[in-house]
Amino acid sequence: MNNRISAIAIAAIVAATLTGCGQSYSAPAAAGLDQRSAVAQTVDSGAITTKSVAFEPAGAPSGTPAVVGTYISTVFYVSGTPCFNCVNGNTQGTYGTGDPLGYVNTQIPRIGILFVYMSVSYSGGCTVTVSLKQGTTTLATGSGNVNLSAGGVYSSELAPTRQSTWHGLANMSGKLVCGTTTVNQSGKMYFQ
Repeated sequence: MNNRISAIAIAAIVAATLTGCGQSYSAPAAAGLDQRSAVAQTVDSGAITTKSVAFEPAGAPSGTPAVVGTYISTVFYVSGTPCFNCVNGNTQGTYGTGDPLGYVNTQIPRIGILFVYMSVSYSGGCTVTVSLKQGTTTLATGSGNVNLSAGGVYSSELAPTRQSTWHGLANMSGKLVCGTTTVNQSGKMYFQ
């Protein structure tokens, strides 16, 4: 199913994609989000992969943070995703992911932990870390460096193989450190 959603805020637009790979959003010129390029960069730091797409920022109101966290989610791992401009072929203004999961049964061998964020006005180097923990035990973690450009939307994914010992509540976290700015996102999911 392909839904087209228009919104003024990019956070609301990207968050609308949480219902699966077949969802999409449009970035109308009226929202001040004229697309500048296709996928601007892909950075693979071994355990974590970051992809981005650039938009023209419309100019943020005073007090807007330089970098904003959008969401963190567990998804069904699908090779080649997440991806920008990839729904229904190469439809511009779309974002594709595996199906979102709040519960992972024992039949799902690999998951993705997606951390999505936007650089409103920051340009420069950052460190991104995505982790999955149960209590004080780290199940999986990955980190890497990424260069942000103002007006860019970024998606960093940790893609661990599910272990047979993982059961119950787990906590996802994404952390982005860009100079003096730190963004944290967290969420919960469950293993059968």
